[in-house]
Amino acid sequence: MRRYAAELLARECCCWASSDVAAGEMLPAAIERVRPDLLVVDAGDFPACCQAAIDSFPRDRVVVIGPEPDPSYGAAALASGAAACVSRDNVGEELVPTMRSVLGCRHEHCPPSSGLAAHVGATANQLAGR
Repeated sequence: MRRYAAELLARECCCWASSDVAAGEMLPAAIERVRPDLLVVDAGDFPACCQAAIDSFPRDRVVVIGPEPDPSYGAAALASGAAACVSRDNVGEELVPTMRSVLGCRHEHCPPSSGLAAHVGATANQLAGR
């Protein structure tokens, strides 16, 4: 999922930069190192997967990729403070528009690159120590 999300961002969003957690790196250290504008969490057990790690990160800037198109999972993620939830089945169609919405982007497609990219931190199950 991480590779797919990074490829999707590279193709769709030339004005954004994405970063990943380095092998063995813990989420709080990655957030401190990258200082992302948005955090994308791919986890079936949000927020338990990373609750303590993202306590200092603005929850209205967290997008959760859920395991399946289950409305109860999305509702639970939103109730836990996530800004949005996208099911894995719909990542290709919904992730970029959801990220744009959470970041407050008002354009449908990225304008030509100005060299100042919004920084998006992408995370995955590795963050939960799996």
